[in-house]
Amino acid sequence: MKETMDRVYSFIDASRDETLEFWEEIVRMESGSREPEKVRLLGERLKLEFEKVGFECELVEVGVNAPTLVGVLGKDRPAKPVVFSGHMDTV
Repeated sequence: MKETMDRVYSFIDASRDETLEFWEEIVRMESGSREPEKVRLLGERLKLEFEKVGFECELVEVGVNAPTLVGVLGKDRPAKPVVFSGHMDTV
């Protein structure tokens, strides 16, 4: 377990600046609930990041509002996959 945690900590340390830049970018993206096109743009940006690490993603239309992002990681593995789903509007 210690070896695994050491690898996790090393990854966090090595990607710290990149991670902070990414979070700053998405925090600055206005995405009010009455601005579906802006929420869609944020969803598209997040989709790219999730796909980089292996998620299968899609933006799912949910009526007049902006789509929601749904991502699945490990769909074909024997254990249960990781499913990510949420909303992206600024509240």
